[in-house]
Amino acid sequence: TREDFANYTTVEREPISTTYRGYQVYTVSGPVKGGAALLEALNITEHFDLASYGFDSATAVQIKAESFLLGCKDGYTFMTDPTFYNVPVDTIISKEYAAERAKNITPGQRMKSAPAGKLEVTLNATGEAALRGDVKDPGGTTHLVVMDKYGNVVSTTNTNGQNFGSALAVPGTGFVFSAHLMLFDAQGNKKLDALIPGARTSSSICPSMVADADGKPVLAIGSPGNWCTCSAAYEGIVNYIDFGMTAMQAINAPRTYRDYMTSKDINVEGFFSESTIQGLMDMGYTIIPYDSATGYSSHVGSLAGVEVKDGLFQAAGDYRRYYGSAAY
Repeated sequence: TREDFANYTTVEREPISTTYRGYQVYTVSGPVKGGAALLEALNITEHFDLASYGFDSATAVQIKAESFLLGCKDGYTFMTDPTFYNVPVDTIISKEYAAERAKNITPGQRMKSAPAGKLEVTLNATGEAALRGDVKDPGGTTHLVVMDKYGNVVSTTNTNGQNFGSALAVPGTGFVFSAHLMLFDAQGNKKLDALIPGARTSSSICPSMVADADGKPVLAIGSPGNWCTCSAAYEGIVNYIDFGMTAMQAINAPRTYRDYMTSKDINVEGFFSESTIQGLMDMGYTIIPYDSATGYSSHVGSLAGVEVKDGLFQAAGDYRRYYGSAAY
């Protein structure tokens, strides 16, 4: 209704963060699901010496794929609007929890199943009241990153949900309404994301920043692509930190995507060696074909990033969707 739009206000929430091999990684918290998933995946990965396996190796791909999958499962299962729910985000992004989750991964051996952790999400007092109707309403994806010489950094993901969102545009404005209301559960079949008046819809977006030990930003990164937004950011950060790549290299290096809906499927781009592909198949993965014309996959997201090093800025756009970069 018009009243809904008139009463709508933006909610500013504190970012969540973790350390990763001496760096600080910042990202978005609930109701978004992707940020907590990213941090959990990085915390799990920290238990494995990825660099020792080499970037183009089946074991490195397997560890990354399964670290992401475990984080994704928890983000998908437990992250929602903290205004109405008691969300265990502190547990999800903790080092202690990641240590337990990392025990599910054996290097060189495919994880046969990846259940979500044994956590709990409950409606808080506001959520209970809103669900009863006792309180009044409180009111296609693109990623953009920018840095300037003064230290200001922005990493933002803007999404309509799917395709053209709701397919309804406001005359004279040029913008289309999103379709994210579809993510609410109106049938009461799930434990979270209930259709509560005033609740913020969830998403898998994952705009992120990486800072050095002194707290200075060194990398801002993000991607569109449903849950690929999280896996792409995760791999970009790992490439940058674990494998010593520049932003351009980290963003355009071949990526994978472990499908969280299945136990075997993994999208692998065509630039990995035959031995890596064969090693993954020997572990029991089902390899999803890439685009034979380009070698890229449409299921691994499309990263945008800016790196600052020694006072110089490098803006990097992903080749996969012909992302661009510019200085001003």
